Amino acid sequence: MTTIAPDPARVGSAEEADDAAEDGFKPWSAEQAQQWRAANPPLSPWPVVGVQAAVGLMAVAVAWLVSAGQRPPVWSVAYGALAAWLPAVLFARMVARRMRRQANAGSALMALMVGRGSRSRSPWPCCWQRPRC
Repeated sequence: MTTIAPDPARVGSAEEADDAAEDGFKPWSAEQAQQWRAANPPLSPWPVVGVQAAVGLMAVAVAWLVSAGQRPPVWSVAYGALAAWLPAVLFARMVARRMRRQANAGSALMALMVGRGSRSRSPWPCCWQRPRC
């Protein structure tokens, strides 16, 4: 078995690495942060949902053309497109609702995934209640 020699450029403890990263860090002022927000507006999930709908409609049109107008293949493709598009619409709606309360799409998505605040507004409140004896 061969032993890999440590890289001399990377020798040091984890604490030294953390301290080295903080040396080059400079927090922004409120004005700098506001300028950055103005230059980088938050992204919306709705354009992605629109593209998914357009691709689904194109798939249905192609299925209609290929199947010479037979209904079963067209309905199959239509249901498949709807099965992909409908959850995307619901998810985009939840993310958009969170974006109204939070700074950007990334934090809204993280809050949605982690579930902060979702327990109080759950459609299934019985799942998170303590069992009563």
